[in-house]
Amino acid sequence: MNIANAGETKWLALNREEGCVPLTEMYEQFPQLSGNVTPTEILNVLKKSHPHASKKTFLDVITAEYRSSNTKPTTEDRFMHKLITRDNAYVIFFKEDSPEIILFSEQLCSALMKRPSTNR
Repeated sequence: MNIANAGETKWLALNREEGCVPLTEMYEQFPQLSGNVTPTEILNVLKKSHPHASKKTFLDVITAEYRSSNTKPTTEDRFMHKLITRDNAYVIFFKEDSPEIILFSEQLCSALMKRPSTNR
């Protein structure tokens, strides 16, 4: 089991319904990943059973989606994009190039929770 040091990034899984959730919730769905706490560790475990598994930055994935659909981000999307970097959000693909696991840093999740509401 890998234990993160105080100075290392803590990662959370992005659940489409619930938002950022602890990795332990991901381990319930993918028990083989239990104890792996970084995107690279998770990718390496998945590659054992899915040799074509890959990791991309979330920023690259969403940029490609906008380009392929020829759409522009909403105001709320643009706010979120300002917070995302190439180091704080990843998508791990391992089945038919569909995003299966999305990981955000704890700092990114906290910042997104503080975002201004567009419903006010």
